[in-house]
Amino acid sequence: MSGTDSDGDRVTLTVAMLCTTDKAGTLFLGENYEGEPLTDGFALPFTYTWDDNQGTVTATYSNPEENGVGTTTLSLPVSYTKTEGLRLDLRNLYKKGLVPLDVIDFGLAKTEIYQAGSLKETGWQMEFEDGVLPDKANGAYFLYFQSATRGELHLTQGGFVGPISWDVTYSYADGVGAATLTGRGIIEGDAFDAYFYLPDSQHLVFCDGESYMTMQRVTTQPEPNKRYPSTASVWFLP
Repeated sequence: MSGTDSDGDRVTLTVAMLCTTDKAGTLFLGENYEGEPLTDGFALPFTYTWDDNQGTVTATYSNPEENGVGTTTLSLPVSYTKTEGLRLDLRNLYKKGLVPLDVIDFGLAKTEIYQAGSLKETGWQMEFEDGVLPDKANGAYFLYFQSATRGELHLTQGGFVGPISWDVTYSYADGVGAATLTGRGIIEGDAFDAYFYLPDSQHLVFCDGESYMTMQRVTTQPEPNKRYPSTASVWFLP
């Protein structure tokens, strides 16, 4: 869904609601501003109730400046009809400043989630135009899962692994992953949570609270001071 925010900037909002059980799931949201190389975004764990064709999604997010405890709970109405499909009301997210558009009724099409048997020894990369580098050189995020519970995320610039990287501990079940990232080097000790899922076998959507990254499967493992060849263009879900 595309629209104009309160400042007059053009933005496209992407939403994926993954119901992994009959009571819980994860909501992924991306905000792509026209002309920006990276998409903003976040993911919210939620529980939900359903009665006939009406329901309520109860999502939580962390905000240390709110309520003194850092966690805020939001209720998002959902409904279903045969003609319109599933409709999700995002107004409460807009009121909290979490999405830039005042969306009363967001239509979602049902699809099957891809579930990988294992992510061990798989690599994923997303390229972007790095405005910091001369001649609009590419930057990239490279995610590598070393085992079924551990991995690493690297920021490469100009094709070289830079000083910014994170250790990743994660779990993956029912098609959705939950991860904790801990910074290395110049960002040592900086820790935050992230969520991810695979829309298909070749792509991985990764949300860390600031970015919504759609990564493509690659085979190269990251090595310091090594240049990596370009992969396909950044790919975003419709």
